[in-house]
Amino acid sequence: MDAELTQSERASVVMPPGGGGFFAGLKIVAGVVAYRIRKLEMANLAAATSIALALGLPFTDVVVRTLFAFVLNALVYLNNDYLDIEIDLNSADKDRAKSQYLAAHKNAALVAQWALGALLVAVALLYDRGLLVPLIAGGGVCFWYSAQLKHRPYLDIGAMIVWGITMPLCGTPIAHPVGLWMAVQLGLFSGVFETIQVMRDADEDAVEGVRTTGVVLGKRRTLLLARAQMLLCSLYAALFMQPWAAAVSLLALVVPFSEREIERYWTRVKLLYGVAWLVLCAWVFWTGERAGWLVPAASEPRSHAPSGALRQVQLADECTRSALASVSRLELEPVQVSPHDTLRCTTARVAEIQRQA
Repeated sequence: MDAELTQSERASVVMPPGGGGFFAGLKIVAGVVAYRIRKLEMANLAAATSIALALGLPFTDVVVRTLFAFVLNALVYLNNDYLDIEIDLNSADKDRAKSQYLAAHKNAALVAQWALGALLVAVALLYDRGLLVPLIAGGGVCFWYSAQLKHRPYLDIGAMIVWGITMPLCGTPIAHPVGLWMAVQLGLFSGVFETIQVMRDADEDAVEGVRTTGVVLGKRRTLLLARAQMLLCSLYAALFMQPWAAAVSLLALVVPFSEREIERYWTRVKLLYGVAWLVLCAWVFWTGERAGWLVPAASEPRSHAPSGALRQVQLADECTRSALASVSRLELEPVQVSPHDTLRCTTARVAEIQRQA
């Protein structure tokens, strides 16, 4: 239902003749993005870019993936605002002018969503089909969250964990093992953020009759849930990612909490996790690998060149194959190649390579 605008508000939304729908759509998208940036709610955009940089992807690849993540964020947040028009119009914590403008131009907002979606599909098909994963999984769970899941206790937090994993996949080739592990860490962070957020909004949601995890559990028990997830975040980082990053993330457990200043608490936790994330990204950038306690040594190296030991095994295999091939060509009776002969062959090959170098 369209909101009723005052005379001054009507004057502020007049569009140029002949281009109202197009310019209204641009203004709506710009407003959605600006509002989310002010509220620090587009963290997954920075996360996707930081993953791409940490993995050492080519500059052009980083730019394309960042732009893709930016447009995807604009789409999902626009869809959220589109579905929440009436709620936002009655909320004291929302940008009322933005909500009124969106309510007055719902058709333009719908067209903008279709346009952004078509653009994302085209880029994914033409550039990297792996980008369809964050588009379909990340965008899909966000649409579902906006339409239903954010009003379902416990599923609201679970949906944001999935969102936190899939959206940053814009920043990594989908089969890259280090990138996938980093995305899981971000998903765990997202679970903490969502838990604090539903705790922050619990009073308002209860008045509006919206059942979220924060409403069902109450603020104190929701805080316990958030702290349990904080422990899980740090444990995952220590076991599978980087122990120093885990140590930084543990500090979130001692951030002072007050029911009157949950917004400040939320911001401080996000800043601490941001520092932990930078530590992790710096490690991956310099080493090209993870360093958790359960990660085998030299796992997932940045360089795809074989190590010295592996190279010597490959040389031994080449020597063995060469000797057997020579026997076959000469039509001689096959002979057994002893380990001693293989080692001598390998040593000779290594010495030859060193001389050539």
